[in-house]
Amino acid sequence: MNEDPSGNPQQIIDSTFPDNNGSSSGFMSSSDQVTGMIDGALDFDGINDYIDFGNPSELQFTEALTVETWFKTDYVGNDYLIAKSGNWGQRGWDISFDTGIAPNGWVMFRYSFDGMTTSIVGYESVTTGEWYHVVGVFNPNNYARFFVNGLIAEEDITGIPPSLNDPSLPMRIARRYDSSSYYDGILDEVRVSNIARSADWISTEYNNQFNPDSFYSIGPEKKAKETIVHQATINVIDMYDNPIGDAMFS
Repeated sequence: MNEDPSGNPQQIIDSTFPDNNGSSSGFMSSSDQVTGMIDGALDFDGINDYIDFGNPSELQFTEALTVETWFKTDYVGNDYLIAKSGNWGQRGWDISFDTGIAPNGWVMFRYSFDGMTTSIVGYESVTTGEWYHVVGVFNPNNYARFFVNGLIAEEDITGIPPSLNDPSLPMRIARRYDSSSYYDGILDEVRVSNIARSADWISTEYNNQFNPDSFYSIGPEKKAKETIVHQATINVIDMYDNPIGDAMFS
C-alpha cells in the first residue's frame, strides 16, 4: 500500500489481476502515506478516512476465503480493519475490534453464512503502537482460523458451514459499510484471496515479511571450475605423402 491516497479516485492500486483498485475517502492526503512493514502504508485518522473497493465479482466470496493485513493501531474501539459486511441481514466477514462483543484492545475475525448469524474466531489482545500481522481463514465444511503473527490464535472446527454469505456490499478498509466507526492507525499489505491458505503458508509469509534477513542466508561465493581447451593441429596426407588441404571427418 505505497500509493498516494490523494488525487483522483482509484488511488489505491490492486497489485493482482483484474485490478480491483480502491478509492480513498475522507480527504486523505499525501501525508497519510507513511512507512509500513513492507514498503509504504496508509495512516487512517479514525474520523472519516477509509478505502472503498466496491463490489466487483472477484470480491464476492461465498466459498473459501483468506483475509489478512499488517496493522499498528493508535486506538482500539468499535473499529473495522477490513470488512465486507453490514448490519443485521447483511453480515459478511471482517477483521475488527468490537467492544460490544470483546473487550477493548482485542481483535477478531468474524464471518456469517446467512447474513444474520455471526461466528467469531479469536479474541486476541493487542497493544497500541505495535505492529501485528492478522489473518482470517475460512475453509468450507472444515475450519475457520485466526492467526496472529504467523501462529494460529484460534481454530474452530465445529459446525463450519458450507459457504459464506456475500452481502453485495462494498469491501472497505478502515470502515464497515454501515458503520460510523473508523479505524485509527496504520494498515499495510491488505490481502484477500479466494483460497484457504494453510498454516505453513501463513507462517512462511509472516517470517518472510517480519524478518526477511533471517528467512534466508547467502553463502560464500564459489569459484567456478576452469575450463581447459586443448588445441591440436592435424596434418592430413594421401597415400603418396601429398598434403590434403580440405579434409572432412565423420
